[in-house]
Amino acid sequence: MQYVGAQCFYRDKAEQRTKNERNGIMSRKPWARADWKKKRKEIITPDSVCSQCGSKKGLVVHHPPRKYSTQDYVSLKGTVILCSKCHFLYHKKGLDLCPTCKKNYKPIRYRECYECHKKRESILNDITDDIAEEDEKADEWVEEFYAASPEKQSLMIRQEWGKIKKSEMEINFTE
Repeated sequence: MQYVGAQCFYRDKAEQRTKNERNGIMSRKPWARADWKKKRKEIITPDSVCSQCGSKKGLVVHHPPRKYSTQDYVSLKGTVILCSKCHFLYHKKGLDLCPTCKKNYKPIRYRECYECHKKRESILNDITDDIAEEDEKADEWVEEFYAASPEKQSLMIRQEWGKIKKSEMEINFTE
């Protein structure tokens, strides 16, 4: 193995970086560049807050995951402001804040945290049970209706019509 001087090695690295930037390949640490720092200061203003939790402490510019050219990355297109906690949890743990409760963190691939999911599931089950109960009542009413005499059927229809009109008046009154 032949020794190559340090100057030669660093010159080759610099040439490779320049070539990569010309071809749109992102160079290492674009966030350390002066133009990045300037644009970051323009984006993060004194009244900026974390887009997830609303914190004003330790704000950073976060690029949602996708492939960027150096120019797109440095231009800060498609970025969001996150606090250092939310940014750390996103990158290191794969978590972000639940949009439903804004309290618990959840894996990125899920729409909401476990607690919110369970609440929503419970509400849906209650609604499904209520609908099933109403269907049973309607089936019983239909059976009774067909078994009744024509006079009784007429009375049953008038009673149901009265219930409908009464509920419509209550709805209109509350609006």
